[in-house]
Amino acid sequence: MASRAPPSVLYVSKGDVRRRFNNAGLWAEVQVGTVQAVVKRSKPAPWRAWQPRGTLSQYVIYLKGGVHVAGVHQYLRPDGILGGSGLPDPKWVLDGGVRYRVAP
Repeated sequence: MASRAPPSVLYVSKGDVRRRFNNAGLWAEVQVGTVQAVVKRSKPAPWRAWQPRGTLSQYVIYLKGGVHVAGVHQYLRPDGILGGSGLPDPKWVLDGGVRYRVAP
């Protein structure tokens, strides 16, 4: 089996990553189960995040057909609802074979 070359990486604005993430419809696909969300890190949310006690700060990878297609941050509240805006905050997204990352 031939190995795949890693995708090239471009650093772009947070808005560009969010637009690409939204255009790909990944959050909707997670909700219906066609994209798998895998929690990579989870810890209590810091007090300065202004989230309810028991909320978790999580870094989640999205997988589609075994391919990493996005990485997001989210606040998961004890009631199972996402905190903050109520949506995941994408940090990178795979689009057209290129990994678009939020510029440091």
